[in-house]
Amino acid sequence: MDIFLCKDLRTTLMIKNIPNKYTISSFLEEINTYFKNTYDIFYLPIDYVNKCNLGFAFINFVEPFHIILFHELYSGKKWKKFNSNKICELLYAKFQGKKELIGHFEKGKVLSFESEEKRPLILATPNPLPKINLPYCFFDLFIKIYPHISYEIKDCKIVKKRDYGKNKYYSQLFTIFSINGNFNMN
Repeated sequence: MDIFLCKDLRTTLMIKNIPNKYTISSFLEEINTYFKNTYDIFYLPIDYVNKCNLGFAFINFVEPFHIILFHELYSGKKWKKFNSNKICELLYAKFQGKKELIGHFEKGKVLSFESEEKRPLILATPNPLPKINLPYCFFDLFIKIYPHISYEIKDCKIVKKRDYGKNKYYSQLFTIFSINGNFNMN
């Protein structure tokens, strides 16, 4: 609720319980289906001795509202790839925002690594800001708070792995609504 009222402006999440086989490429391929251009930092620490990720990552969204759909799609859910029983957990990160994250990375060694796979992915913040996609279950609340905001309603397809059997997938439709980014309460 605080995100809707612009009282919670945190934008950086720590993503926990990531299956170790995910690479930066495979993780971003999965999340970019709904979140391309909505984040400006992504960091998946890698153990290069064992050639796998450490089971957690950080993502900084350009608007707090993007966290709502990310939370709906990932928090408490099994991962789509690699037949893992791990359940995604999301927490707000200790360091918040692009500037604070970069400052933290500069104090450590991660920005000086030669390999791009070892360094955080730091992107330009999109301008104009991308549309914000929100789960339809929040539509009534959003319209109550922002009655004059224009929106678009659309159906999206999620491919999910069944909990039983290997490599069996099914599709599920869910409804979202989209609003333009960078708006104020009026």
